[in-house]
Amino acid sequence: MNTVTAAIASLLLVSALPAAAAAYENLEYALKEQKIITDLRTHCTLGNSISDEKIRSVFLSNESSHALILAAADALSMGNQQVYTESVEQLQCPDMK
Repeated sequence: MNTVTAAIASLLLVSALPAAAAAYENLEYALKEQKIITDLRTHCTLGNSISDEKIRSVFLSNESSHALILAAADALSMGNQQVYTESVEQLQCPDMK
């Protein structure tokens, strides 16, 4: 009986691992996205009155900005702070109100 209980418990734990991994990945993505938006606010001196969604849509809708944002996100994922900083600094700041 104990072997069956242990087997069931093991299966339940193993089946929960993908959900835990997905939650971690979602959190990691959200934190990276927030860091990029915060750094864009600083780089472009964007006030807090401009929503994160507006910043996201303006920068991602521009083709050259989109590529630099993706490069910054990749560098951030790989822990390459120098390339990340260079990518953010290369972004041209749009006129946002």
